[in-house]
Amino acid sequence: MRAHACNHASYTSTGHTIQENFAQLLILEATGDPSLVEYTTYEGPFNFFRGDGQFTSKNFPNDADTTSIGLTVCDCMSEVAKHRVMDELLTLRNSDGVLQVYFDASRPRIDPIVCVNVLTLFHTHGRGDELVETFDWVERVLEHRAYVDGTRYYEPAEAFLYFMSRLLAVSPSARARLGPLFVARCRERYGAPGDALALAMRIICFNQEGIDPAVDLERLYALQEADGGWSDGWFYKYGSNGVLIANRGFTTALAINAIVGSRKQGETVGARAHAVNKNGIVHADEGLEERSRLLDEQH
Repeated sequence: MRAHACNHASYTSTGHTIQENFAQLLILEATGDPSLVEYTTYEGPFNFFRGDGQFTSKNFPNDADTTSIGLTVCDCMSEVAKHRVMDELLTLRNSDGVLQVYFDASRPRIDPIVCVNVLTLFHTHGRGDELVETFDWVERVLEHRAYVDGTRYYEPAEAFLYFMSRLLAVSPSARARLGPLFVARCRERYGAPGDALALAMRIICFNQEGIDPAVDLERLYALQEADGGWSDGWFYKYGSNGVLIANRGFTTALAINAIVGSRKQGETVGARAHAVNKNGIVHADEGLEERSRLLDEQH
């Protein structure tokens, strides 16, 4: 991660690099290290892109998703300013009370993961009761598994569960209402197909809920590359054309967190588990201890 500090660019399934804020903010949250990322700071709502829109409208509108992650993760805005932006977010609700994605009335889009991220922001700041209809919709999505084939803007089923885990981690009321169903939905993903990002997200959910991740953890190790990172991970997508977006830095950061979280749970990973040292890939317990030391240095 440090070797590519401030160069963890996202890329598309069509072979293009894009400069955006969203993955940078998520890497910051996953690592706690602002030296690894570059993102634009705002005094109001955030934009997905750094600069003009890329491979879409040049004047791309600010969005609720990046705004919610930004306000949750970074400290670039005062509490007063954050609550002002949250008041603006409330104006994005549609006639059903479900919060929409864009600060642009001409783009009436909804996505359950975006709603989960907004709910996390509001619950973090004690304002969750202001989005009752949005919460109800998200609960129905979880209940009816409406995320398993992805959502409008997100590719893997695990993205919904991962962001839901963030909500449950900060909101006792959300956990009381959704916790048992969330655990059941997590268990349904055990051993399911998935790339490195999906596996990492899944394992992080398992770790949080006390589910044994051994099978999926072994698969995640098997996808580790020679330099210690993980490349697989189609994460989100352009809603208009379905072009996928990935970020190797984000996938690697979550894979690290999944592994460290599993070790903190006391899980064992078996003789075939791999670990990274400064020279590349090494094996077994000695390598795992070295990996843990290097991870501590990263954070």
